[in-house]
Formats: sequence, C-alpha cells, structure tokens
Amino acid sequence: MRAQLKFSTEADLAKLKAIDDKDTIYSDAKTQGLKVRVSSRSGRKTFLLEYRPPGQRSATKRSLDGVETLKDARSKALEIKASLLQGADPLVPPPPKITLGFIAEQYKRIKKPTYETWRCLEKRVLPIFGSRVASSIRAFEISAWHAGMTKAVRSKEKGKASTIPAQIPAPHVADKAIDILKALFNWAERQELMPRHTNPCEFIDRNFSQLDTERHYEWEDDELVRLGSVLNRYQTIAQNAHLAGSFGVSLRNADGSICEHLPSIWSILAIRFLVITGVRKNEALKLRWDQIKEDRQVIEWLRNSRRKETKALGRGQRAMLRAITEPLEEILRILKTVRVVGNPHVFVGADRRGHLKEITRVWYRIRDEAKLTKPSGERPRIHDLRHFYGQMAAEAGMHEKQIMALMGHSTTLMSARYSKYDREARSIMAEAVANRIVSKLPPSS
Repeated sequence: MRAQLKFSTEADLAKLKAIDDKDTIYSDAKTQGLKVRVSSRSGRKTFLLEYRPPGQRSATKRSLDGVETLKDARSKALEIKASLLQGADPLVPPPPKITLGFIAEQYKRIKKPTYETWRCLEKRVLPIFGSRVASSIRAFEISAWHAGMTKAVRSKEKGKASTIPAQIPAPHVADKAIDILKALFNWAERQELMPRHTNPCEFIDRNFSQLDTERHYEWEDDELVRLGSVLNRYQTIAQNAHLAGSFGVSLRNADGSICEHLPSIWSILAIRFLVITGVRKNEALKLRWDQIKEDRQVIEWLRNSRRKETKALGRGQRAMLRAITEPLEEILRILKTVRVVGNPHVFVGADRRGHLKEITRVWYRIRDEAKLTKPSGERPRIHDLRHFYGQMAAEAGMHEKQIMALMGHSTTLMSARYSKYDREARSIMAEAVANRIVSKLPPSS
C-alpha cells in the first residue's frame, strides 16, 4: 500500500510530480483538508480543499480557483473553514439566475398554452415580474399584486351609441391571473427551472372559491327530450345526405342554389359522443381509431403521471378508460359506415384529412333550436355536457373517488362539485340499509 503523499513547504510543492502517468494528489502536512492535484499531462498543480458541507455526511473536494501560492491556499482554506462553522458553504456555486420571463418563453415553446393563457401572461404577469429572478419573487409581492388587480376596474361599453363606460370590479380577473401564475411556477418546478416546493402562490387566497364560482347548469328532463329530438332530426338529414354521396349537408332553393348549410354527420355524432361519454371536447375531437380497443370493449386515452387515473402504464403515463356501452357502440357503428379511408381520426374534419376542429357553432345552433334557455337567461355551454355526465354519475350513487376515476379528475376536489346531486341516491341507499337492519332485528312487542 502506498504511503500518503505529503508536502509542507513551497520548495516541496515545486518538486511534486505525477506518478505512473496518472493524476496524483498530495496532502498539505500543516493544513488539514488542503491538497494539490498534479496533472499527468501538463504537470499543472491545482489546489483542492476536502471538507464536509453543512448537513451532509460524506466529504467532498472542490478546487480553489484563482489560488497560485501555498500561502494563499492556506489562508483561503482557513476562511472557508470559518464560514463552514457558521453554516455557509462559499464554494457551492450559486443557483442560476433564471428570470420569470425566460420561464414563460420556455413554457410557451414546450407547453404551448392557449391564446387566453398566454395573453394573460403577456398583459398582466410579465410586465410586473418578467425581469425578476423567479426564485427571488416572494409571496407578499404576489399578494400585493393580486390585491391591486382586485381593486382595479375594467371599462366596458354598454352600447355602440354610449360614450360613457360602465365601471365593473375585476376580482375574477385577478383570480384568473393568480391561477395562471401558480400553474407557471408549478411547471417550472417540474422542469427543474426552480427548486421544489418554492411556489410563492401556494398559500395566496383567491377572491372566490373555485367551487363557488363554478358554473352548474341544472339539466331538466324536458330539456333533454328537446335536445334528443333535435339531434335525431339533424342526424337523419346528415345520414341521408351521406348515403346520397354528399359530404356537405345543405338545404337548397327551387333553382338548386344553397340557402342554408347544415351540420355534418361527424359534428352531430361528436355531440352525441360527448353526451354519452362525458369526456372533454378535445379528447373527443382528436380521438383515433387505434384508441378504440374492441377486444377489451374500451376506449383509451393516455395521460401524464400527475393525473390519478384508472390504469398505470410505463414512462409515467396513465390511461383513462371508457367502457363501450350499448349506446356508445351504436354511435361507433354509424361512424364506421362514414369512415374516411386513410384518415386515422374518428371524427373527420372539413378537409377529410385531419380531425374535426370545432363544434361550438354547431352546438349553439342545436342549443337555440332546442330552446335550452333558463328564465334567468342562462344557456348551457358545450362543456356542460361533461357536467351532465358527472351529475348522472352522482345521482347513480357513485362515490367521489369513483367519479374522479371515471371523469379523469386529478383530485376529489374536482369531483366534489357533483356531491349535491347524490342526495336522492344517498337517501335510497340509507333507506335500503335501514330496512335491512330492521329485517334482522326481532319485531317490537
């Protein structure tokens, strides 16, 4: 075993050489932890300090940059040891100064947010915090920024002829901005652009609870009957047109000119698909035929690992499954008859090559024709079809965790909005349990 290589003076340091054509480390006999590494290629000598950082069990070696003489190396080693006794490590490189603007640019390039989200970042977040180092932004600064937006007002014209704007408060705008900023910080932590658990928006209170401000359209039975009749009429017209060899559905005048365009067969079936499955609009419109597993009688959507879904896959992915029920099987049977060869998507777009891009205008037309309007003027959005699915699941007596898995929610907080719909189901279950208990007990005298 080779004896420990040491040196004690400048003269000894000048004589040090690499041994066996390998980088060789020599230890200072007078200063504990101070070492010199001699390069086997160039013979250059680099001072090292071996020490144990605060809070760690194992020792580490770091080079002393800018030190040329033994005297300077011993002096700097003593300074560093004094700092270590106070709990600071001056040799640890500082974290990179990543600004929030840089994070936002990476977020836009990788995550590809919606226009509304990026517009909010550009207009309300980046002018205030864009040039700041993300890790230096504190919660009290964001709280003050949020409160300032809450007290601000927005101008809105009442009519074209009016020149005096109406002043309305903007607490909802402030809540939307704080939600977007919080999501941006969470994304930066997952991308390791910020340290974990340093989101300054974590404990900032919103002006309104998300559950209190969530829209809940109460579906009535007669509304569903009218909706179904309108869908049936449009589907019949679209199917007849497709059988006649026409992809476009339209009404014509007596002279043959087009007087009105009608929804295509894929638009009508997409809305039916949303009613039956309760999935999100983009999940339905981008559905591919390879996602339909007829051997297992399920439809599969892949998700990332942050969502607690029903089936775990490799590489941090999870799958949300929908069983192919009898009504859904009938929709898929019709879709197979109108399938476009060479197009992998289930719902075909206008160009016959991609997927169906948008059905919002079709939904507005069907909604107005079915007269889905409350006395207060409230009308259902297309996303309310998903809420209707959750409402039906709650009325069927499902638990919040079952609804969470069924609808692809990330937490039970998202599924708690449907708890008010399961009162009747809970009453029926409680009555059934009570009757079973009474049947087991002896009759009262």
